[in-house]
Amino acid sequence: YHFVRTHVKNGTFELQYCPTEDNVADAFTKALPRPRLQKLHALMDLGSACGGVLNSDVT
Repeated sequence: YHFVRTHVKNGTFELQYCPTEDNVADAFTKALPRPRLQKLHALMDLGSACGGVLNSDVT
């Protein structure tokens, strides 16, 4: 808290409001329904949250 507060006061950091529907950090901190998770993955360019299995030649 104090670190961020100091940098905001000095003008090093600028805080901006981020609506919850655009807050990509939610994908890492909350259990989300699939449509919401897929939207956040798209915003982060991570691709699909569901899909096939990675094939490997590990023996």
